[in-house]
Amino acid sequence: MNFLSLNIRSISDKAKARWVNKLKQDHHLNFLCLLETHKQEASSLNPHSFWGNYNFSHDFIPSSGSEERSGGILSIWDPSFFTLTNTLKSNHFLLTSGLINGISEQCNILNLYAPQELQAKQNLWDEITTLIANTQGLWIILGDFNSVRCPDERMHSMFNDSCALSFNSFIHQNGLMEYTMNGNLFTYVADNGKKKSKIDRVLVSSSFMNNWPRASLTALPRSLSDHRPLILNTSHLDFGPSPFRIFTSWFNRPGFNDVVCDSLNSGFYNGRPDKSSQQSSES
Repeated sequence: MNFLSLNIRSISDKAKARWVNKLKQDHHLNFLCLLETHKQEASSLNPHSFWGNYNFSHDFIPSSGSEERSGGILSIWDPSFFTLTNTLKSNHFLLTSGLINGISEQCNILNLYAPQELQAKQNLWDEITTLIANTQGLWIILGDFNSVRCPDERMHSMFNDSCALSFNSFIHQNGLMEYTMNGNLFTYVADNGKKKSKIDRVLVSSSFMNNWPRASLTALPRSLSDHRPLILNTSHLDFGPSPFRIFTSWFNRPGFNDVVCDSLNSGFYNGRPDKSSQQSSES
């Protein structure tokens, strides 16, 4: 399964549909998470324009407010890769739960657009925490969190300690993890490139990362939105020849696993603890 997360800032422009459709084709995407559709009626969504002439399923949360200028969440997926079993809708997220081909455990895909207000964000973190505690399976949460984790994730805009503390507590409390993001440090750019922040991201449960430890997360160049598209590719990637020699017969030798684990555990990692296991898995 390959995922796209994008705050598209309205889907009224047909050029945006062509942009997303090209991303889908170029990156072999199976699940699209689009935010801020600014559409209140299902009849005005036209998900076919994003997906192309292929079979798909979709669900959405309408926008709110006057003139359709607030929110709107749309998820589109390939039913041959993901079999839907349940959906749950909130003011700020769309949860689709089901089975990914080849994975026996349920996967919960949460397409999220967080509010701006600090208390409203805390209420959202509490709501999702309760949901995770009461729902079994793998978790992947994609979207615009309207929060950063540290001062380095903002440039020329105010860093809110309370907001970051609340967000980090939510991540650690639920055992969520992040893949290293390639492509760019920031996902949102405003004021002609002056203000930058990393408010869009992908969080996953440890069980999700254990299934796809070598997945790659990339922030692509901006085009028709002030947010960068995020691509999570869980497919096995070919990085060329192995940098060291190893023989299959070694796997059956007594003590082989101990040697590998000791080598990984003896390394030094300086960074957030929720990323340390990923570094080990990619070593």
